[in-house]
Amino acid sequence: MAWNELVLQGLKTVTTNRGRTAVTWQGNRAAVARASHRDQNKPLLETSLADIELDDNNAASLNGLQLGGRSLARTPVSGVLPDGSYQLLLEELPSAPRNEMRNAIGWRIKDRIETSLEDSVIELLEMPAPARGGSNPSAYAIVAKRNDVQSQVDQLKAGGLKLDALDLPELCMRNIAVRLPQDREGVAFLHFTEKSGLLTVTRQGVLYLIRRIDIGQLQLDEAGQTQIRMGLIPSICLELQRSLDYYEATYDLPSISTLVVGPGTGMAQLKSAVNEQLGLNVVSLDLNAIFELAEPLDEDAQRECLFAAGAALRPDAATGWE
Repeated sequence: MAWNELVLQGLKTVTTNRGRTAVTWQGNRAAVARASHRDQNKPLLETSLADIELDDNNAASLNGLQLGGRSLARTPVSGVLPDGSYQLLLEELPSAPRNEMRNAIGWRIKDRIETSLEDSVIELLEMPAPARGGSNPSAYAIVAKRNDVQSQVDQLKAGGLKLDALDLPELCMRNIAVRLPQDREGVAFLHFTEKSGLLTVTRQGVLYLIRRIDIGQLQLDEAGQTQIRMGLIPSICLELQRSLDYYEATYDLPSISTLVVGPGTGMAQLKSAVNEQLGLNVVSLDLNAIFELAEPLDEDAQRECLFAAGAALRPDAATGWE
């Protein structure tokens, strides 16, 4: 089963109201974002941050969350799977009917996933076809534990939310990246969660690449300057170079010249190293330049709201990922 089938069970109506709300949480902090008039260059964004209660099973109680004093039930709602709660496996698509593709991929990867196929839910994110013939298009198989997905779905719906989709952090980043002016020529977007560095490459609204770097913000924050300079930064630069080389070789597209770094990294050394070693222009993301906001968001608020803001930009479709 695909997890958006779990999401849609029992859903009767979704009122679009030209907007979408997204809810994310990390630990005991929840972020809520609503984007409206998303067809415009600068959509209207409302955000809210709140402390939430955790029960004995470390599950968050989201009842009572509001945005601007109004219920979250006015628009369709997206949730976002926490970073590290799923696997991403890039696979060449087999020669199989489309309605059998997910099962065929599942059997191919069954020995490389962390749980059994019976206890997993799988979605496929198809990627553009390679520039050169001779190979089939590829897709990311996104694999999560069924119980983990069901728990998040139940929790969001228990608050009376019209949940119709679960997204990934990387796809939230994609939704933001395609609104950057640099996307016209192609842009890499790097953001650090507590556990990982997440990288996307987009060009003219198309997602071409997702990569995960096994270095997170906690590791960067806790490392000494020597370790950062001699170990972590070279590793990050190497992964960036490999990813951009793959992008250019696979799709035969012009080189990426700009790397956008997500809010809150505080990594002046990294930005300098990427510029010097890879020749990339490195700029910091500013959500204030992408959205119309009642009040500017500072860097800490942008970091907490990043995935919620990206999920709120999701296309209005209840299944699949456009």
